[in-house]
Amino acid sequence: MRSGRGGLALHATILLALVAACVPAEPPLPAPTPSPPTPPTDGLIAFVSDRDGPEALFVMRSDGSDVRRLTADLTAVSHPAWSSDGTRIAFSAGSNTASDVYTIFVDGSGLRRLTADPSGNFYPTWSPDGSRLAFTSNRDGDWDIHVMDSDGSGVRQLTDSPGLDDKPQWSPDGSSIAFATTRSGRPELMAVDPDTGAEETLLAQPKSGVNPAWSPDGEQLAFNEVTSAGFDIAVMAPDGSNQRTVIAESASEERPRWSPDGGHLTYYSDAGESWDV
Repeated sequence: MRSGRGGLALHATILLALVAACVPAEPPLPAPTPSPPTPPTDGLIAFVSDRDGPEALFVMRSDGSDVRRLTADLTAVSHPAWSSDGTRIAFSAGSNTASDVYTIFVDGSGLRRLTADPSGNFYPTWSPDGSRLAFTSNRDGDWDIHVMDSDGSGVRQLTDSPGLDDKPQWSPDGSSIAFATTRSGRPELMAVDPDTGAEETLLAQPKSGVNPAWSPDGEQLAFNEVTSAGFDIAVMAPDGSNQRTVIAESASEERPRWSPDGGHLTYYSDAGESWDV
């Protein structure tokens, strides 16, 4: 089973983060894994590709035209995430064992390194107002959720557990950050208050889940339900009620993300010979 940061060895060449007017539609340290499609703005898709060598950050139109490379000298680029206003992209780059968080404007200008330490810093996600970023880091020995201002200042550790806390996702109202954790020994979903650090369980045993994704109205959470065959996609209310599996196939479906109107989900599937959206 391929799961989380613990070694999802994929052979896909393109890692997409959807940022377009949407058509209906792991580590200790992670090997490069597909970066999740994210809600669309301004008809652009940001993605990571190794088409020209090491993984780099690209953008293109939603019809596949006007492909532009944004990064040139960085390696192991991964996990692009758009700011809510569609002007900036946060991402990780460095290596599979030590990576920093960067931001860049959509025209390729203003590259800025926000973290600078020998640890791993992955999965950046923007607050709804664009003033802060949440990310996961092992700078203190364990993989925990951290937040910082969008200029890299004011770094604070939010969670502190012996397990793996990763893949943070900010709620639409900015009051909560959902994340996946293995602190109980199996994958679960929890949430943490970005201001107080107060935690709550969203999906407890016997269910196992990773890759949380808030619906645009904040009324639902999509997530990967861990099965013996890999991952299915399920949806539930933020309090854990009304759980239902919405996509269950023989293949593994990963990293669900919502369309802007909340009517559709995008995801990765390995049903073919490679990972596709």
